[in-house]
Amino acid sequence: RRRYHIIYFALTCVVAGGLLYYDHARPGWIRYSFDRSADRYIDIYFVFILILLFIYIITRSLIDSYHYERNRANQRALDLQAKNAELERVDIEKQKLFSIIFHDLKSPLASVQMYLEMIELISLSPAEERRIRAELHRQTKETLAILDNTLLWTKDQVEKKAPKLTYLNIGDVVNSCVRMESPFARAKGVDPVVSVRAETMVLADGHMLAMVLRILINNAIKFTPKGTTVWVDVYEQDCRCVVKVKDSGAGVPPEEQPRIFSLGIESTEGTNSEKGSGLGLALAHEFAKRQGIDIWFESRPGKGAEFFLALPVRGQQGD
Repeated sequence: RRRYHIIYFALTCVVAGGLLYYDHARPGWIRYSFDRSADRYIDIYFVFILILLFIYIITRSLIDSYHYERNRANQRALDLQAKNAELERVDIEKQKLFSIIFHDLKSPLASVQMYLEMIELISLSPAEERRIRAELHRQTKETLAILDNTLLWTKDQVEKKAPKLTYLNIGDVVNSCVRMESPFARAKGVDPVVSVRAETMVLADGHMLAMVLRILINNAIKFTPKGTTVWVDVYEQDCRCVVKVKDSGAGVPPEEQPRIFSLGIESTEGTNSEKGSGLGLALAHEFAKRQGIDIWFESRPGKGAEFFLALPVRGQQGD
């Protein structure tokens, strides 16, 4: 559009200049045909009006062109921002998926590896071999079940499905999660202690609740020194079921506590330099909130950290 404006301006200047030069070179070429002097002034007035109209049209066209291009640029910027936001969302979802797979499969695969190393390095009696084979079979079945559940859950998340809330025995869920994380604890020399003081039916999504508990238990083991204990306590309080996971570590530094459940926080190494994705607690917080479960923590330097889940129980949901 700017190129056309330049062409029009140059052409107008050339035509006007040419006519003025021709009139100057040949004075008699243009004859005045006005019978009265007033007609001449009327003609000049209308020419003036036409020039003003022409200038207005050109100016209006330039302004409209400017606004059009500016709106296009703004729209392109908004489209680019939307694409960047979508890319960031996809990247976060990808990191979440990797973190979920990491937390779900690390412990059972570590257990399988430990048993295979025992078979290879240690002479076992027939009874011990049968026990280890049975344990390997159980671990493999549980790992395949977890992988299948994880893939189904991932499909639900992609399709934006709501959590499938059902009543679950909290004791069964906690014991299953502790059992899955036990190989990690044994390899590190950490003793997990479970106290289920309330065999309560809680309202939750079974897979998501198990994922939250495994993240909290795995995190507690990660930050607990060798030879110490991780406690998992289940009890009722204020008409809700509370699950407390306590480690024996150094606690959460005060400067990190306000953003402990935030995405993007830098992962902290465990007491044995274990690596992490930095997403575990953020995932646990998100999954808990999506189920209507309250999650919080308490920590003092040198005293370890305690993470709490408060779940609705049967009879408190209008059943």
